[in-house]
Amino acid sequence: MQKEIFEQPESVINTMRGRVNLEAETVVLGGIKDYIPEIKRCRRLLLIGCGTSYHSAVATRQILEELTELPVMVELASDFMDRNTPYF
Repeated sequence: MQKEIFEQPESVINTMRGRVNLEAETVVLGGIKDYIPEIKRCRRLLLIGCGTSYHSAVATRQILEELTELPVMVELASDFMDRNTPYF
């Protein structure tokens, strides 16, 4: 575990490589680019995750709400699957 802690700075740099352009002050999220028209029509965002992805969703909820001006809800995957939650 200590090894992973010390590797965090390098992991962050590797994750952001090719996605952040500091000169133009832009961020490119390739997987989302094709869905921007659908996202713009949304009334809310629902993030579903389990374990680390759930905690990442909780950590990014506030910034997503500020950037999108949409309500963002975070759900545990197991809770989401146990209910008949409508999503559209």
